[in-house]
Amino acid sequence: MNANGCNADILYYNRSTENPARPDVMLHTLTKTFSTYRRDLRLYMSLDQGQTWHEVLQIQPGFSAYSSMQKLANGDLAVIYEDGTIGNQDKMDCYAINYIVISADALNAKIDELRERLHHPTATIISQGETNTSAPWGTWTPASGWATKLTTNANSGMSGVQVSASHSAFNRESDYGQRVFVIKPSTAGATDIITITAPTGYLIKGYSIGGHFYTTSEKYTLTSADGTQSAEVNTNSGTPNMLTVDNIYAPSTTFSIKSKGSTNNRYACITQFTVTLSDEYPVSLNATNDGQSYATLYLPFDVTTDGVTKAYYIATANNGYAQLTATDNEGSEIPSQTAVVLVNSAAVTQTTLGVTTGLNPVISESSNLLKGTLVPMSLDLSDESNYYSLGKKNDKIGFYKFTVGTITLGANKAYLEVPASSGVKGFMLDLDEDPTAITEIVNGTSLNGICYNLAGQQLSKPQKGVNIVNGKKVVVK
Repeated sequence: MNANGCNADILYYNRSTENPARPDVMLHTLTKTFSTYRRDLRLYMSLDQGQTWHEVLQIQPGFSAYSSMQKLANGDLAVIYEDGTIGNQDKMDCYAINYIVISADALNAKIDELRERLHHPTATIISQGETNTSAPWGTWTPASGWATKLTTNANSGMSGVQVSASHSAFNRESDYGQRVFVIKPSTAGATDIITITAPTGYLIKGYSIGGHFYTTSEKYTLTSADGTQSAEVNTNSGTPNMLTVDNIYAPSTTFSIKSKGSTNNRYACITQFTVTLSDEYPVSLNATNDGQSYATLYLPFDVTTDGVTKAYYIATANNGYAQLTATDNEGSEIPSQTAVVLVNSAAVTQTTLGVTTGLNPVISESSNLLKGTLVPMSLDLSDESNYYSLGKKNDKIGFYKFTVGTITLGANKAYLEVPASSGVKGFMLDLDEDPTAITEIVNGTSLNGICYNLAGQQLSKPQKGVNIVNGKKVVVK
């Protein structure tokens, strides 16, 4: 941080250990001027324990000096500072005491704005206006300029975004001074696929693409990967028709382009194309009456949790006992293609995981009894199947068979696969002891007033050792 040497203040506005729903936030007041004069008092914010600082607010544009902050009980921020602009026409070294109160709503809006800017940067592939903000471009000689892949540079706002085509495409500057992304159909009337790939450590959050600028008699339809959204380009409508897709959160995505004409000697000319990236992956959890929240997860890339959310896999399930094992770093690391159960001790219903790389595997997919899917799938929960789904019975969270028989499991979710045995209806989660475990429930019967051993056998009364009484572990010595 470049600033004038001056007494200032620094404090934690929020600690995630105290408020898991919000990130760690540090605030810093400091004069910004680079000369020997003290002026231009600013408020800076850090979301990474002070490693980097970002200017979020100007407190006093004129002469100013020492400052101090205090977070008030309602979340507002009070700043008291030396003001050199009161009654002295900006005379140096003559200060009065002034103060400002910044509302909690205004600060939280700044926090959200900074998080969005840091975690969801935008890469400009093509933009209206200045051509040097776009990606590298080829020449206008089709024989040598056609390409099948473009990689954005630093001028694009984010280097390393790749846009590849299954056919001819290139990036060029037109005769009108406007850079365009030119796509030529592979054959007349063909539906061709364009792939957008995020750089390492990021996901594709969304994209926006369209155009209207280039004069051509042939129109093109852009369609999202799931087929639910589309836009028509080259319409000469005066305003671009945009295909805008958000909340993708995947390492890569595709869209299709289809010519509405009968020849392939025309080109689709895209004049606006941006890609929004993310280094976070959002997860929804289900809160229960035990003061915690739960979800299953299966991803094709590495992520880390905030520490309040922990991840577990299941390696063994014998004699009615299935053990949950935390992943590395106390359950905060989740390697790619590792199906896990997420447990959040603060019972939040939304959390974000950090996208990372290089995590070591903790268990093979074949050894993990939790199995995952990257796409929605039908899950057979009949008595004859080996599958159990995360849910709640008798106010207890666990993996169960439900009377519906077959359910649709969402993408990036997990289920439990254990060889079916007579009468086993589910495995109840129990996080009370170490090692963390799941205990088998026989016939799905309510445990109120009933006692079981760890083999799932009903007892007339608790016996020496570990018993399950009213759904809780009870140790009789």
